[in-house]
Amino acid sequence: MNWKTFLRQQTTQPVFLWQMVAVVLSIGVIGGVITSRLPHRYSPDSNSIGDVVAAVRQATLTSGGIDDLRNQNVPYEHLLIAFAFSADVDWIDPEQAASMIGDDGDRSTIAVELIRSVQDEVPTKTLVQMADQRVAYSRLAIGAFYLSQQRYEAAAKNFEAEVDVSDSPIARQFAVDCYNAANDVTAIRRLASDPQYQSLISPSDRLLIAESDQDWGKIFWIIPLLMAERMDNAMAAGLAVFAAAGWFVVLMQMGQADARTGVRWWLCLVGVALGCLSIWPTHLLNIWQEINWDLLEGDDWFQNVKYYVLGVGLREELAKLLLLLPLMPFLASRRNTIEALLVSASVGLGFAMVENMGYFSRSGGTDSMGRFLTANFAHIAMTGLIGLAVARVIWKQQDVSHALLVFLLVMLAHGFYDAAIAVPELSEYSIGGMILFILLAYAFFHEVRMAYVPRSETISLTATFLFAVSAMTATTFMYVSWQVGLIAAATLLATDIVSLALLVYMYLREMPNSLIR
Repeated sequence: MNWKTFLRQQTTQPVFLWQMVAVVLSIGVIGGVITSRLPHRYSPDSNSIGDVVAAVRQATLTSGGIDDLRNQNVPYEHLLIAFAFSADVDWIDPEQAASMIGDDGDRSTIAVELIRSVQDEVPTKTLVQMADQRVAYSRLAIGAFYLSQQRYEAAAKNFEAEVDVSDSPIARQFAVDCYNAANDVTAIRRLASDPQYQSLISPSDRLLIAESDQDWGKIFWIIPLLMAERMDNAMAAGLAVFAAAGWFVVLMQMGQADARTGVRWWLCLVGVALGCLSIWPTHLLNIWQEINWDLLEGDDWFQNVKYYVLGVGLREELAKLLLLLPLMPFLASRRNTIEALLVSASVGLGFAMVENMGYFSRSGGTDSMGRFLTANFAHIAMTGLIGLAVARVIWKQQDVSHALLVFLLVMLAHGFYDAAIAVPELSEYSIGGMILFILLAYAFFHEVRMAYVPRSETISLTATFLFAVSAMTATTFMYVSWQVGLIAAATLLATDIVSLALLVYMYLREMPNSLIR
């Protein structure tokens, strides 16, 4: 028996497939244990407040906690941010902070008073007096306090005041970033004209000014710069590309790309590229909705649901569809159902890959992990179903009303799926988001099954699917364990892993060469 025959036989056997899954996931767990124990250097990508806060959160979540920052030559300004965010959850006490500073002077006193301020939820009299006396870094400490309370305007004013005392370049960067977080266009515009601050003005800051001026030409060209700025984490970008590559392999085998009548692989690659570019009009639509519809996240749960349904769901599905339309002439000529479905799905995959990179950059690879594993397939299914509905209109198999209905249903599913994850008031209904995800999976796999022609393969489609999902889960678990520790990684990924398990069940139930009859 040659190796091809061996694989052809084994990769259709349930025992072999489940053993393969168990081995891959076990490697992920063992790897997670190992990576969680690796030394974690404090290395923010820049002095921007977002990068510093993300690095601080990672430091406090690892096994050594904030004490890992000791002896790492962390700038004093960064330590104050770390103390402000750690004191809020009782991960550090004043004595520990004084010990980490390592002197008995003003810097140690400022650190101690900052921690007491956070714990008392108001700046201490001592810290305020030091600021009034223009003691270096006292204003920065007060700014760190307000930052931990998400009072960005007050934080920015104190960081800017610190510059007048200590001329700290890090305080300058903090001031710019906090004015941006507070959407204070007047302050950003003022700092952008100041020679001391001009080099610190980022694409995000320039976009804020352009939005205020409603200068759509500038907005259009700033967006790609902003996208590039949010993709500077090489490891996170690598993980996003790895996951996308895994799904692309599954789609190619699902579409039998090696067969003459199968899906054209190059068309799917073009679809992925167009999906990446669809982030551009998505940002543009986001800004247009903010300006014209006042569609923003707020404190009201209904407003937030409206934001995710009419905002996120509508603009993302519309942007992906707009970038898919140039491929429709190629799909119309062959009238191939599975090709139309999978080429459209490739556009969704490209979008998800770039979106994941942006999530990692903004959250330090932690907050967004609760959706990373399912985001790729969710966009694959949503864009695939919409694209197929449009193709059927072109083929005159269905009328326009059917395509509009599919778009509306997918848009609503997308919006409510995101809202179930992101809106705190809906947390007890989070299972609703999971149900929507499974319904999307069912609809997608049902379309594949109806068009799929089973054939003999060296490695079965089911084996490829199970290996890809297992490998993505294992790799992600190792990465997150390295970032935030083993227990936190398991907590962050728990819901996604349950959703993936249901996705696997739906695949095995619907696909013709599955394990469930």
